[in-house]
Amino acid sequence: MNEQYCFTPDDIALFLLLSEMPLRDGNEMLDDLFHAHNMELIPAYRQSFRLFREAVRVSSAMITLEDHDYAEAELIIHELNLSMPEWGEYDDFTSYFKFTRLSLLYSGIEYRRLKLRTLLKVFGYRRRSEQLMQKIHAAMDTLQLQAYLKGHVPCDLSEIQIDQMVMIRLKADQPEYTNRNQLME
Repeated sequence: MNEQYCFTPDDIALFLLLSEMPLRDGNEMLDDLFHAHNMELIPAYRQSFRLFREAVRVSSAMITLEDHDYAEAELIIHELNLSMPEWGEYDDFTSYFKFTRLSLLYSGIEYRRLKLRTLLKVFGYRRRSEQLMQKIHAAMDTLQLQAYLKGHVPCDLSEIQIDQMVMIRLKADQPEYTNRNQLME
């Protein structure tokens, strides 16, 4: 998998924060991600669950800091010879679809429903271009996501009407995934 599409501790921390997942479920999600989806993590965190879990915790703490506390946290982390989380270049497409994949895997929902126009608007576009659609397709293909029309009919986003409702789901040919509903049983 292209490293750009691998989950970072920041991606996971942001998902946990925005989904308001209870701590126990969050810990089970981290365990499942590390053991069942290890190759979807950035390479630096594939070898050690402890390192992975701590990186997610540090990212979670940094995300929730107020601006005035951030500089102090940087100083403390530096004094302890720890490394600051790296805030790489933000890519709207990749981040949106990584968040969608985590939601489909762990929030208990089976699909995300929206109009193509709404999806384009999320990225600041009014019309689709070939380059834009290539970026969206690359993200969805790599993250094993598929767009469907009503009736569970697979579709190509570059060929449907802009006001057509689509559902984004995990690709059907993937292995069985653990989702939040299964974690809670």
